Amino acid sequence: MQQHSKKNSRIQQPPKHVAIIGLGLLGGSLGKCLKEKFPDTQVLGYARRRETIDEAMSDQVIDFGSTDPAEVLPAAEISIVCLPVNVVLDFVKENAQLWSRGTIVTDVGSVKQRIVDDLTPVLYKHGVHFIGSHPMAGSEKTGIENASSSLYKNATVFVTPSSVKHHPSVEHVSSFWRAAGAFTVTVSPQEHDHLVAGSSHLIHLLAAAGVNVALQEDKSQLAAASGFRDFSRIASASPDIWTQIFRQNKDELCKVLEQYRTLLEQLQENLENGKWDKLHNFLSKARKKRHQWYDNWRKMREK
Repeated sequence: MQQHSKKNSRIQQPPKHVAIIGLGLLGGSLGKCLKEKFPDTQVLGYARRRETIDEAMSDQVIDFGSTDPAEVLPAAEISIVCLPVNVVLDFVKENAQLWSRGTIVTDVGSVKQRIVDDLTPVLYKHGVHFIGSHPMAGSEKTGIENASSSLYKNATVFVTPSSVKHHPSVEHVSSFWRAAGAFTVTVSPQEHDHLVAGSSHLIHLLAAAGVNVALQEDKSQLAAASGFRDFSRIASASPDIWTQIFRQNKDELCKVLEQYRTLLEQLQENLENGKWDKLHNFLSKARKKRHQWYDNWRKMREK
């Protein structure tokens, strides 16, 4: 794993012409960030609906937008595809010939192995470099109306190239995200999918499971307070998007689910047999790890 520190890496300005494909929460936030920090950068936008383009123009998220990829992609020096993981593949394959030779394409998908494996050779045939990336930033809310220029501030962005890790395009993508305020970590697509299966994808499944178990009875709602609110927040995320994420990362997710199942069986055995010291140690270990993680996370976000 190669990490690029914000302090030790030179932060460059983004290219003069940037295309954002998809103007929802992630794409809209990126456009707002670029226009605030780099007003001379021309931000081009693509969306399926004309109404989204008009809203993005009105909110100064982009300088120019179109529902026709042919009016956006050829002019871009770097393109960021901010579409759902199942849509990324189809869009890039259908429009691969529109990008100019020598340009760079990246994405923001939360699953990387399939996307990198499929799209790297497709774009390479047209002289275009694909480097996967995944910002660890977002919200259960969606849409350009929830976009924020600070979404990427001090966020981690995984950069996931194919086996050619030292290609200049890798540094160009990393530099782009640093310009947006993030710091970058370079990992393989396989390692990325393993990491997020436990830290992100499993958590969404557990939140949904917790809601479905806890709210089986009408009176259960009376017992659900702030702890339930915090635990269940991400269960509000789009089921369409997350079903596709689970589908593309099912192998790694099944591995961590098996680990979780084993742990639950151990906890049940401790409860049934009154092994309170083991339960106390389990809770203490989790509490310590959570405090350590949160302290580090807060320090990074407050820089």
